[in-house]
Amino acid sequence: MEILDPESHQIREVYAHFGLAIYLAQCVEQAIIQNLIFFDLYPTAVNSNQDNKTWSDRFDKFEATEMKRTMGMLIKRLKNAGETTEAIELKLDEVLSNRNWLSHGYFNDRALDFTFEDGRTKMISELEVMQTLFREVDKMISEVTMPVARRYGLTEEMLDQMKSDMLTEHKLKSARS
Repeated sequence: MEILDPESHQIREVYAHFGLAIYLAQCVEQAIIQNLIFFDLYPTAVNSNQDNKTWSDRFDKFEATEMKRTMGMLIKRLKNAGETTEAIELKLDEVLSNRNWLSHGYFNDRALDFTFEDGRTKMISELEVMQTLFREVDKMISEVTMPVARRYGLTEEMLDQMKSDMLTEHKLKSARS
């Protein structure tokens, strides 16, 4: 087992907090897409008497289209769907700003801070603040989405089964690789 000196350990901590922050930003993107599925796709598709293949194809196409959008476009679509509160919309603007900074300029803006202990400590703190924001907004969006998802028949048990199925599928793919 490798024992790190304090500076190397702190550098790894910065990278770990950055990784978690960007991951949580992506979770917000996924929460937005899930919201759009239930507030945009489902209302028009559920009662259209489609066979399973047609429904599956329509769902996959919708999801693929949304996944190609930038976070800014997803947020705009979410706001236009009219299912957000003013509090969520304000937080979404903050999420977008933070996510874009993380993705496009964070380490450049913090290059000097990264070279000394107090700067890295500051970076860890600000990344923790962003993590908290992303978790909060993900939860806010889910709280709007889940009651509608339940009305369409999505239960907690079904969600648990989907997670289990995805994990099993992933493990099988990994074993084949």
